[in-house]
Amino acid sequence: MLFRATEKLFLPCPQTKRPKWSKCGKKLIAGVEEEFHVTDPVMHWNLAETEAQTVLPATVSQNLIRSLQALDNGPLTFCQDKALENMVETSSNVASVQSEENKVVIVASQRSNVMSNLKNMANTVKAAFELGGADVLQNDGYPAWKMNPNSKLVKVTVESYKKLFGKEPIVRGIHAGLECGLFSEKYPELDMVSFGPTLRYVHTPDERLLIPTVKMVWDHLLDVLKNIPQE
Repeated sequence: MLFRATEKLFLPCPQTKRPKWSKCGKKLIAGVEEEFHVTDPVMHWNLAETEAQTVLPATVSQNLIRSLQALDNGPLTFCQDKALENMVETSSNVASVQSEENKVVIVASQRSNVMSNLKNMANTVKAAFELGGADVLQNDGYPAWKMNPNSKLVKVTVESYKKLFGKEPIVRGIHAGLECGLFSEKYPELDMVSFGPTLRYVHTPDERLLIPTVKMVWDHLLDVLKNIPQE
C-alpha cells in the first residue's frame, strides 16, 4: 500500500558533525526501506541542508522520543475464542504526530473487542506519555463489541446473501471500531450484524469504494429486514 504523503523532519546538527550525520541518515534510510519493502516499495528520500529552523528543546525532544519508543504499536493480542482465533483482539496505533507553535499533538487509537483489555491498553498509552511529561486527554471512543458466531441474525443475513447473489458470503469478525459497540453497551442482548460495500485502502489517500456494491448492500438490507425472525 503506497501512502502518498510528504513529510519533512528537521534535525539540528553542528557544522563539524555534518559528514557523520549524512552517513547516519543514509544508513537510516536503507533500514527503513528494507523494513517496508513489501508494503511501501517506492519511497523517495531527500537528505539536504536547510536554513536554521526552530526546534524542540532538548529535554522535550528526548521525552517525546522516549514516550513514542515505549509504546506498543500495532496488533498486541489475538482472540482467545476458537471461532475468532485468527482475528486481532487488541491493538494500539499512533495515528498522527503534529507539531504546532508551542506544542506537539499526538493522536493514538486503541481497539479491542474485550472492554477490560481496551481500557488497559488506553491506560498504558496514557502512562507512557505522562511519564514523559505530557498532558493526556482520553475520549470515550468505541465500546467493545464481540462477534457472536451463533447469531440468528447472521444466519438470516447469510441465507439472504446466497439467495440474492448465488454464492456463499465470507463471514468473519474484523478488528475495527464499529457503532455496534455503542448499541451493545446499552443493549447487551441485542443481536447485531455489520455489512457494507466493498472498500479498499481505507483511511488512506487511496481510499476507494466499489460503486456497484452499494446497490448490492441496499438490496441485501431490504431482504434481511423482510426475513428477520419475529422474536
